[in-house]
Amino acid sequence: MTWPRGWALSEDFWSPKESKNWNNFIQRVETQFQRSEIEGINFSPAIYDPIIKVKVTNGKMTVDMDSEAPGLDIYYSIDGSMPGIYSIKYVKPVELPAGNIMLRVVSYRNGKQIGHLIVLNPEELKKRAAEK
Repeated sequence: MTWPRGWALSEDFWSPKESKNWNNFIQRVETQFQRSEIEGINFSPAIYDPIIKVKVTNGKMTVDMDSEAPGLDIYYSIDGSMPGIYSIKYVKPVELPAGNIMLRVVSYRNGKQIGHLIVLNPEELKKRAAEK
């Protein structure tokens, strides 16, 4: 888990505040990912993992998803299947049906899975809603 945290700290300490730009930083981190793969250096690609926020209103659970890295497509399933490019593509907040569903979410770029599969059961979704 040292990388990309080490690169982020370098960015924070060495770059003047007015020149910090998240999208530019992500592009440079992705270049570092490529270099690290060539050199056999382990790194965490967690910047590609979907960010899942849960909101409960009037007993109904709504999920909002995003990513830290731009240009990713997020796919999900609630029917027990594994999500992929032929699953439902996330475009707006999703109201989850009541019951014992399992939310599975993964991110893709250019048709290739790039993020980790995230699986959340109803209890985990409720915890996320309570963490506000």
